[in-house]
Amino acid sequence: MKNLLTTPELACEVTLQPIRTYGMDAAILFSDILTIPDALGLGVEYPESRGPVITHPIQNKKDVDSLNISNIPEKLDYVMQAIQRVKKELSQVPLIGFSGAPFTLASYMIGDGQGHDLGKFMQFVFQHQALIHDVLDKLAQAVTYYLNAQIKAGVDAIQIFDSWSSVLSWAYFKELALPYLKKVIQNLDNPNHVPITVFGTGHSVFYPLLQDIGAQVISLDSKADIALVRKAVLPHIALQGNLDPHLLLAPRDVLKKQTENLLESMQHSQGYIFNLGHGVLPNVSEDNVKFLVDLVKGFK
Repeated sequence: MKNLLTTPELACEVTLQPIRTYGMDAAILFSDILTIPDALGLGVEYPESRGPVITHPIQNKKDVDSLNISNIPEKLDYVMQAIQRVKKELSQVPLIGFSGAPFTLASYMIGDGQGHDLGKFMQFVFQHQALIHDVLDKLAQAVTYYLNAQIKAGVDAIQIFDSWSSVLSWAYFKELALPYLKKVIQNLDNPNHVPITVFGTGHSVFYPLLQDIGAQVISLDSKADIALVRKAVLPHIALQGNLDPHLLLAPRDVLKKQTENLLESMQHSQGYIFNLGHGVLPNVSEDNVKFLVDLVKGFK
């Protein structure tokens, strides 16, 4: 896994395969949200039997103070090389770059080295409230440097993945996730106005807060009624989503009906991007993915 991520030729090839196979309207860079922790020297391993593991996690103030964020673009130059290779291969297909959000990155970086444990992470948050803000502030700067480098390398859009902020209450989302997302977006060097999407998992409830942070697109998970959200969100904010990924396991007549219902509900809305509410499940067949892509592209 790590060899695929860090070898520009291989990352380029994996990025292009879905475009060749399915003819999607945009490519998303093959990478990982944990590139930043790895560049910060925390080390990332990808065991086959479970999720990624940070080998040298943050455990105290000394660990936080030692984080060197100034050379993030240089440490992650292999990502920029992959972007440049993909852009040479693509013609009119836009390329989406991305990063993990500060809160989500912190949830992996703070722990005991045994894997991602949200319970232990939140215990750390509550016990070290000043220190967690130091971590998040450093990560906001690191993410900004990283995304600025991607924009300079030529990506056409950016997604910021805040996959784990859904564990937060409304009050803690406003304190621990929202201001650092806003800090990243507002500090981007973005002269060509590359659109920014905030993509979360299970946090559609926070959409009223997300529309004020400077992002151009809010991605919604499948728990939201996207048509109702469209009526409530400011008109200049686009929405992305939000078909239930499990429908790709359903009979095709069910998949077709639910997809068309979603598309019809958004048919006369400006600023809409079809997507799943989350990623493609591992046991979904490639034929069903192709069926869905063709169905969406052929919808009138």
